[in-house]
Amino acid sequence: MLGGDKHKDHKFLKLTEVYEKHTDVIKKESQGLKKRLKELTKHMNDVQRTIEKVTKAKEDKCKEIENFVENIQAKLNTQLKNKLLTLLSQRGSMQDEIEQLEEFHTKLNEQLTKMPKSVLIKKSGDLIRQLKEIHSKEPHKFVDNEVSTDFTSELVPQYEQSIFVINNFNRIRQS
Repeated sequence: MLGGDKHKDHKFLKLTEVYEKHTDVIKKESQGLKKRLKELTKHMNDVQRTIEKVTKAKEDKCKEIENFVENIQAKLNTQLKNKLLTLLSQRGSMQDEIEQLEEFHTKLNEQLTKMPKSVLIKKSGDLIRQLKEIHSKEPHKFVDNEVSTDFTSELVPQYEQSIFVINNFNRIRQS
């Protein structure tokens, strides 16, 4: 028969029975596959939600930084405005004084060249007094109001001096 004595103790099954046994085993094993797919899908959804949360957290942090920078820029603009107002006021005062001095200088030169000698001698005391007043004016009213070119930093605070103490430093360092 089928190969002689070689297969005499074997039990022969119908092909359909063998097929059904194999499909049953495969179907049982495929249940594990479905379970694994379900678990992976759940984990993938969890990861997707985490991605969305991380992205939103990053966007929130960027918005926080933008607000911080806008706040710093507003403070810098306020500092700039105050400094420029002071400087423009100083420049205006200086310009006024320059114009007054130039006008006085022009009148003085006219008097020296056009005024009769006797009248000049008579007015010389008054002219010398006016010139001495001009020379004795303190220039410090502009210098004292010197405007700093530095701006207050919100990122790097000014450092003056301090002592930073760490108690039990060796123990902390070793832990």
